Formats: sequence, C-alpha cells, structure tokens
Amino acid sequence: MQDLGQCERASERIQAAARSEDWREVDRLTEHFLDSTQTLVEAGFADPDHRVTNFVVDRSGQIYRLDLELAQRPMIPIRSAHQVGITLGVLIGSYAFCLNPHVDRVSAFAGSVVSRTSPGDSALRVARTQIEWMLDDQRTRYGVDMKVDLPF
Repeated sequence: MQDLGQCERASERIQAAARSEDWREVDRLTEHFLDSTQTLVEAGFADPDHRVTNFVVDRSGQIYRLDLELAQRPMIPIRSAHQVGITLGVLIGSYAFCLNPHVDRVSAFAGSVVSRTSPGDSALRVARTQIEWMLDDQRTRYGVDMKVDLPF
C-alpha cells in the first residue's frame, strides 16, 4: 500500500486522449489495461470490478489499478469460467464507454483481450452477455446507442 498522491482517473485520461486524437496515449493506456488483465487472469484471479474507472494515472504518468477488494481466485472450474467472463466483459464494456464513438478500437481491444488471456468459449459467452448488458444499460439510461462488433 502506498500514497499515490494526486492522480487522474485513467478513464478520463483515455477519453481526453481519444477526443484530441492522441492515439499514442490511448495506445499506452490500452497496453497497460491489457497487461494488467493478462497478469490478473494468468495468476488465476477474477474480478467483477475490473474496469477502466479503477485505474489511475499519477503525476509521473505511471498507471495503477485500484480497488482490488472484489478480486478472488475461483476454485471450481465452471465458476471460474463465469467469473473470468465477467472480468473480461466488464473491462471491455467500460473501455467501450470511454472510447465511444471509436468502435473500431473497441473491437480491436476486445480481440487483444481474448488473445492475451485465452479464455474458453464459456467465459467468452459470459463476457459477450456482460458487454451487451452494459451497452443496453447505457442505451436505456443515457440514450447512447453504441454497436460494437465483438470478435468472439
């Protein structure tokens, strides 16, 4: 545990970078999300709160993941697939909200998440359901109708 000092939410940073078409910064943040997710899944953990809003950027530009209190290591394989699917779906869904309207980048991100974590078909079905639910909720609550072509 450490005091990170003044930080900015990575979600706000990536939205601002996308608006100004600073694709190098978008790619830098995206790569960190991918690395963090790969590390989490390879270590056998799942986290239903693994979303872009739980990453921050400190003054030096270092990126950190916060709020890991819901992360857990599922012991039952069927439960593991479900929880990994939720983890990936929440991340991709939150990334989609931040990168809207750049849905091509969201599709590429989803493909990278899958290639970096190698989830099974069951986890991918859960991830797709989670993402669709998040997009439906966004449409209902905020009137933002976003269509993302998922590569799975």
